[in-house]
Amino acid sequence: MSYNDVLVNRFHNENEYGGDLKQVNKQTPIVSVIIATYQQKNYIAQCIEGVLMQQTNFIIEIIIGEDHSTDGTREICIKYAEKYPDKIRLFLRDRSQSQYYENDVFISRFNGIWSRMSARGKYVAFCEGDDYWIDPFKLQKQVSFLEENKDYSMCFHNAFVENLYSLGKVSSFPIKSCTNTFTTKELFRNKWFIPTASIVCKTKYLPHNIEELKYLNLEGDMLIQLAQSKYGKIYCLREFMSVYRFGTPSSLTKQNSKNPLKPLRKFILLLDKINTNFFDDKYSNEVNYRRVKYYLSVIKYYLLRLFRV
Repeated sequence: MSYNDVLVNRFHNENEYGGDLKQVNKQTPIVSVIIATYQQKNYIAQCIEGVLMQQTNFIIEIIIGEDHSTDGTREICIKYAEKYPDKIRLFLRDRSQSQYYENDVFISRFNGIWSRMSARGKYVAFCEGDDYWIDPFKLQKQVSFLEENKDYSMCFHNAFVENLYSLGKVSSFPIKSCTNTFTTKELFRNKWFIPTASIVCKTKYLPHNIEELKYLNLEGDMLIQLAQSKYGKIYCLREFMSVYRFGTPSSLTKQNSKNPLKPLRKFILLLDKINTNFFDDKYSNEVNYRRVKYYLSVIKYYLLRLFRV
């Protein structure tokens, strides 16, 4: 059975907590807010509250994919789902199903992908379980822009960074360009600069089942951003409307801190695959530019290690 077959077959076996006859299921949302969470008991309530406080003139649904946490995260999500049956759709995952292996080797996780596949809104927004929103009009501002500017497929905004390695020191996200409009070329060429919790994009352009990219763990938001840029322009609102927590225990930044070169190497491979499968190698120059930057980072890393010894 192929990767895509496994992904889809297991997805159809997923059940929504409390069933699909709740008030939230009887409404037609404009925005589906995706919250993927695992082992984030200290942060998940603030994440959910930031979504619940949104003031909009349209209906939203909150889709929580809880990936079988054992630290109390799951229980918190259940309490919120029971309190807000008109807003929250909760999916309690079984990691024996949401994790994909081939020959006992971990390949990919499905929690985020399944959550996106469950979205019913015209637009989707994202907030990982350890991030949170701070502006109650965030969704209204972004959706209003996209509704008024049909040639744009995605909108994002500035974010604060709460660095847990530095005892919660707060800085801003590295959005350095003076322009507000970004194209595919700029996304390929520039270092990751779009905060995940700031994204609102069109649901119909979300990538779901891509066999060739299964080894790259497709919950990565870079694929989402580039896929959206294929169908429209990307707009940046300069306001600070969310907070990105850097270094939480279950985050990829924490997992990659022991070997910072590994995610960079994987990232170049991701760009290569996306360029080939989505854009017919149109952006090879941009990928090669990033590859050179990667090699320079490798040289710098080992030189620093050498001189420290």
